[in-house]
Amino acid sequence: MKDYMKESVCQFVNRFGLPWCIEEDHLKKALSELYGENRTDIYALILALNCEVPERILQQDSGITYGEAMALAEKLMTENIRPVTAKWAVHVWCQALGRESPFHNVRPPFPQLVNEPKFLVMESLCSEHENKKEVKDERFRKRVRKLLFKK
Repeated sequence: MKDYMKESVCQFVNRFGLPWCIEEDHLKKALSELYGENRTDIYALILALNCEVPERILQQDSGITYGEAMALAEKLMTENIRPVTAKWAVHVWCQALGRESPFHNVRPPFPQLVNEPKFLVMESLCSEHENKKEVKDERFRKRVRKLLFKK
């Protein structure tokens, strides 16, 4: 079964980076736009982000062990996340950060059958962010030029 949510998180992290996901709830807003609001799988991913799961995964140079991954999943379980969902969230973050996940056979949590995401919406969100960045960069350049060439 295709895990669209995992693929979306991987794309957002690869395209914009981890800081973008954290800033202003970008990732939460994007996933909610694509898949709907009030979903436990999105909640688990964002909770993992807020609990610094990605940062702890990145600290492991040689890859995260099963024990370390279980400790991260248990941290999410203390916040009323089901064990399957907690393991899946850790797995998604491992994959998004380009690390091997010790949870190889983890399946997406219910609802398992998610309609294919609205890729046009996803593309527009991505291009909207890139356009805003270009506008900010141009404004910054103008301000710097103004300061440098002040008369």
